Amino acid sequence: MKCLSTILTISLLISFASSLHAQSILKAGTQVTVKLTTDAKSKDMVTPIAKVAEDVFTQDGTLAIKRGTPVQIYHSADRARACGEPGHITLRFETTRTVNNMKVALDCNNFNREGRNKHVLSIGLGCVGFVFPPFIFCLLIKGQNVTIPLGTEFTDIYTSEDVEIIK
Repeated sequence: MKCLSTILTISLLISFASSLHAQSILKAGTQVTVKLTTDAKSKDMVTPIAKVAEDVFTQDGTLAIKRGTPVQIYHSADRARACGEPGHITLRFETTRTVNNMKVALDCNNFNREGRNKHVLSIGLGCVGFVFPPFIFCLLIKGQNVTIPLGTEFTDIYTSEDVEIIK
């Protein structure tokens, strides 16, 4: 009987303690501003590093995502190629973490950038190579690589799901 009352008391204390942790909800559709902390270059094809630029709060004012929290990025890049083909970069911000270390999926469009193409220059001068052979090497002229500089902020990013934040 004493064992049963001890177990009951402990379970009540645990349930009471868990109810003391007030919870707040980070709603889906909350805006998150992300900032690049390294350059994103089509030439290097290295995945850039991005962090949350500003603190994100729930509707009741609870801090949900701290400024400086790393953001997981999907990155795709193509280098500039011969015949004037330009370089391309695609970035998509996928996830970040809340203050209580819960993963938050982010919803955004792909951010695409493309360098300047040099098709006309390369192919035009390359065609002259049929008349004057040294100009055939103009077909090796590459397009321009693209760089998104560090410090670039992306604001069209939103949370895609509701997440509980424990105060």
